[in-house]
Amino acid sequence: MKKFLKNTTGIGCSFFLFFLIQSCEVNKPTSTSVLERKITFSFHGVENNVLWKSEAEWQANNDTIELRINAEIGDGWHLYSQNLESDEGPLPTVFSFNKSDSCIFSGKVFEGTAKEEYDQNFGMNVRFFQNRTTFTQRVIRTTDEPFTITGRVNYMVCDDEKCLPPIDLNLRIEVGSK
Repeated sequence: MKKFLKNTTGIGCSFFLFFLIQSCEVNKPTSTSVLERKITFSFHGVENNVLWKSEAEWQANNDTIELRINAEIGDGWHLYSQNLESDEGPLPTVFSFNKSDSCIFSGKVFEGTAKEEYDQNFGMNVRFFQNRTTFTQRVIRTTDEPFTITGRVNYMVCDDEKCLPPIDLNLRIEVGSK
């Protein structure tokens, strides 16, 4: 009797799993919509108390890609804006991308909303980010094939007591096929 129950339980579970999988497949969205988005992610590392990640996103019917370069900033540290009042204070964050036959860079790198405060250490107003921010660059792809966008970000961070030397971090962003 135990053997019969064991076998029927196994068969019952098998049928249950079969029907569950089938129902998932039937209810699975099969989007061929022109609004479908494709996203690829890249991790660039942690340097000078900033964790850098990026993502490339585009619409299936559009050749424009939005690169979002995300910075998670360590507690107590400031990452500086691309746009500073003067070059006599902290160094701004600067992005540079290598030219590619696979895409065209459209416009400048946009940044999130920076906090602006007078900094006694520098004797000037500074624009900076705390905790996290996102930088965005628009790109127009010129190929349907996958490609890689390379470049670098140069930045410095400071806390209330010290600044770390500026650093160059290489960026490598994989963009999938269209």
